[in-house]
Amino acid sequence: MTDSNTVSYLPLLIAVVCGGLGGAIFTWFTNRKFRLPPVLTLALVRDEGERGRIGGPTGENARYYHLRVSNSRRRWSPATDAQVFLTRLEEPGPNGVFQAVWVGDIPMRWRNQESSPLTRTIGANADSDVCSVGEKGWMRLMPLITPFSMVAEKKTGPWRVALLLQVRSAQADSPFFRAEISWDGVWEAGDTEIKRHLKIKVTQEEEP
Repeated sequence: MTDSNTVSYLPLLIAVVCGGLGGAIFTWFTNRKFRLPPVLTLALVRDEGERGRIGGPTGENARYYHLRVSNSRRRWSPATDAQVFLTRLEEPGPNGVFQAVWVGDIPMRWRNQESSPLTRTIGANADSDVCSVGEKGWMRLMPLITPFSMVAEKKTGPWRVALLLQVRSAQADSPFFRAEISWDGVWEAGDTEIKRHLKIKVTQEEEP
């Protein structure tokens, strides 16, 4: 014969056990030690860049180009202390094939770096500077610092260059991304027109 008290307490016992198990799973999942790492990616923000000026309202017209750092697949697992690093710079050799002209490890500027912290927490997207061009025909790469051994600016005329980049954070690093930039040195003010003169192609790379 079944004890009626045992039967009446059985649903409560099951609820307590399930609740405890659920709490343990939640604690395990939210613990930073066991949380799935962020998935960091880089992509060009806009083909036409962003219009601006050098030297204030009366200065030279320019355009600024940005790469978007995204953690959209795991926004619930943010990447802290994140920075975009430039690890290699390439230019075409005599045969037209890209070859390394600088190898190192320097951070790129964040957008509006002057009012931004040195590193970012990437849950929501954040934008990194990659290059800028001006109406006098120059093009400038935008690392946070420029080593003496690296040429980061072309004063005038065409320039083809490729940047090998990686996003690094306390939790995880991104794959390497290659940003290949082609600038013919010709300035036009319109959004559609400037895309004929400067092109940026961003692709994911194998380990260098």
